Amino acid sequence: MDPVQIPEPRVQILENNVGLFWENMGDTRFLSYSPKFYLYRYKSSRLDNQRRTAKKWVHPVHQQKTTHDNKRNTEWSVPSAPLSLRNIDLDLNSYFLKYDETKPATPRGQGQFKKGQPRFNRRFEYFRVRIVLEQYPGGPIYGPLSTVISAGSRRHTDGYYRLVVEHTAPSRYQERF
Repeated sequence: MDPVQIPEPRVQILENNVGLFWENMGDTRFLSYSPKFYLYRYKSSRLDNQRRTAKKWVHPVHQQKTTHDNKRNTEWSVPSAPLSLRNIDLDLNSYFLKYDETKPATPRGQGQFKKGQPRFNRRFEYFRVRIVLEQYPGGPIYGPLSTVISAGSRRHTDGYYRLVVEHTAPSRYQERF
């Protein structure tokens, strides 16, 4: 029996809205194994209070509320028709600290340089998506990763910071898995 071919998910970004779809490669057998889009985030983790591991692509647990209090959606069903757009809600505001968008001020971010100085959010979050066949006999099968999606705050010409979502080329470190 030939192995099931899983297509690479395609990402479409329109006005900070993210849509996912797949293109027909001639083999649609993967649809019979309940495929899902899995979100991956580029992050590091702590081994202890001092050391961090190297950054890598990880799949956050989907709506886990017991140990991590994660209410984010990180899995979505794949549409059965090719080129059918599946709009997803990444809930990007939950990855960044809130700041007042009505003032042209520095946004509150993830780091603070010195006590008393305002925080500055230079951080962008990076995401990728892949199709996973959870119901495949013998365990799940993972498809190829999509292009990189970046999200973060960027200052516009009027001086206000706004959340932007865009495609970006992966760095050489992001090519590792």
